[in-house]
Formats: sequence, structure tokens, C-alpha cells
Amino acid sequence: MKLRMKVPALVLIAQELMIDPAKPRHGYDLMKKTKLSSGALYTVLHQLEAAGWVARETEIVDTSAAKRPARKIYTLTDEGERAVRLELAEFRAQLRPSSWESARGEPKPAGGW
Repeated sequence: MKLRMKVPALVLIAQELMIDPAKPRHGYDLMKKTKLSSGALYTVLHQLEAAGWVARETEIVDTSAAKRPARKIYTLTDEGERAVRLELAEFRAQLRPSSWESARGEPKPAGGW
């Protein structure tokens, strides 16, 4: 499945996951790092999981001793890492000024020449 890096939340999560692609991350950690609401974060994580870009596992923990529920752990898949690298590169390329803007220091006329 192809996801597009047009949603700011998706870009923030993708960038955070790419800091250390092999590192398993839990939602609360990603929420703190990206400063996204839980609703925005988990919506994107579910999309990434459905696309096969992240794998989700449930943490093995003694919930009584930890005094909290088991966390869901998200890890980029190999496919996800490749896809995120490509999507972020395309996204960043769209943010760069065109060669006209770079050479002239001004935007190209909307209608062209």
C-alpha cells in the first residue's frame, strides 16, 4: 500500500521512526517526541500497520508489578523502512525551491513564460 507524506502527523511519525529504524517504540514515547495527540498518533500508526510499514506487538509485562497495562510496541518493517525513506525523500524534494527560484532568488511566474 502506498501512503503519501501529505499529512503532517505522518511526516512527524515517519521522521521519528527513522531516527533509529530498528528500535521498537511505544505510542506514549512517540506521542512525547512528536507532540501529537493520541488520536492523531494512533490513527497514523494504524494506517502504517495496515500498509505493512510497521509491526505491532504487545509488550510482555507483569501488569500488577508495573502498575500499568501492557504497551503496544511499534517497529518499522523492512518494507516500511524502504517506503518511508522514499516517501520522506519525495516530501523533502517538494519542499525545495525549484531550480528557477534557486537561480533567480524569486518564484517562477505562475503562468510560466
